[in-house]
Amino acid sequence: MSEQTHVSRRDFLKLAGGAVVAASLSGLPLAVTAQGDEVTLVFWSPNCDVECEQINIPEWMERFRQEVNGNVNFELSGAPWGDYWTRLPLALAGGTGPDLYFFHANWMQQFVDGGLVEAWPEERVAQLREVLDGIDPMMINGKLYAFNEGLDTNVIYYGKKAWEDAGLTDDDIPTTWDELVALADALTERDSNGAPVRAGFDANLRDGRWTWVALKYQMGEFLISEDGRRANIHTEGGQKAAQMLWDWEFGENPVGNIDLAPWTEDALPTEIAAMGFGFGWFADYWRSDYPDYEWGAFPLPAVDGAPAISKAGGWTTMAVNAQASDAAKSAAFDVIQWHGTDPDLMRFRALGGQVPTLRSLREDPDILASPVVSSMLANIDKTVFFGFTPPDFESALAQITDLMFVAQTSTVDEALAEAQLQADEILARAENVYWGFQERTATGANEMVNPEIVE
Repeated sequence: MSEQTHVSRRDFLKLAGGAVVAASLSGLPLAVTAQGDEVTLVFWSPNCDVECEQINIPEWMERFRQEVNGNVNFELSGAPWGDYWTRLPLALAGGTGPDLYFFHANWMQQFVDGGLVEAWPEERVAQLREVLDGIDPMMINGKLYAFNEGLDTNVIYYGKKAWEDAGLTDDDIPTTWDELVALADALTERDSNGAPVRAGFDANLRDGRWTWVALKYQMGEFLISEDGRRANIHTEGGQKAAQMLWDWEFGENPVGNIDLAPWTEDALPTEIAAMGFGFGWFADYWRSDYPDYEWGAFPLPAVDGAPAISKAGGWTTMAVNAQASDAAKSAAFDVIQWHGTDPDLMRFRALGGQVPTLRSLREDPDILASPVVSSMLANIDKTVFFGFTPPDFESALAQITDLMFVAQTSTVDEALAEAQLQADEILARAENVYWGFQERTATGANEMVNPEIVE
């Protein structure tokens, strides 16, 4: 998605990982520093100049003050998403930035390299490891700068009405892409000329890079070279993955229709599509914007014998300004540690569409009852994390399906070649590399290869 001067609620959920819902907090599960003198934390979070109340930040801040430390005060503000990521690093580098700020892993490389983010004290990292999963993949040169409150991977959503009208049951849930396409064909509605008027399957082609990445991983190829200096995009597996998307959309018997469908998260509840490739935050979006839409979810299908299922994602919590005072740093770490480890708050975050990193919630019956979280849990151990790439690397990946399906100006090979060129330029110019090697730690990594680039 391109940067924009105003972030909609849907766009914020895409980037922030779901709404923080008001919860009855049960106190701090991990030790924090003793209450001392008053300290005021300047806190920036996107769009808090306009709509911050939508994700209840002021409410949980007040709960922290009431239930943890009343000597911590907050000054809350924040520009819209596009402006936020321009202003934040400049303010931090210039000594005028916030003490505490909403963070996103896409900016990890330049924030660490620029000395803009404080590393967590070792004793606190040890405390986090006791209760949270996913700490080690977030470590950079032995230091932790931020952690994920939730994990995610892709799932398939479906409209219950379309499903039931077709006489489908849980027994019809596909486990392979061939089975899904056959099911999508049955769910596709066409006009008298054979053109789809309801897509059987929306492959999320308006932002189809992640659908392509999932298929490429299932082909058994790493996305990035181990040294992190080159992307593996224009490869044999990359071609096969892109061709699958092309065939679903433009083949002899298409089951999608990008010209008909808006974003997948709107196409399903408006019945323009019967099934769709999606993300965990859809559940939270629909809960607010389409409360009457009845949906189900199932785990992402796989290519037969696939070593991996999809990309591993996470919803990164806040971070601490490396230039803040010692008192502000200590209080800011208290806030983040409390926010990311409180069971009640994290339960509601998870029900917004995340696999909780808080280990105690993995067996929570309410969370297991969530179709999207249970679908993610089925595959979470077969996902691949490719590390902290520069943010424009993901923009390069977007060229693959933007050129093929949105602009409709490029063939499979042309789109892959352009994305390969852009991605390689981005990865090669970085001084330090925080990506690529993480893929080799995935569960199925011994079955994956570093492929040849098509020249």
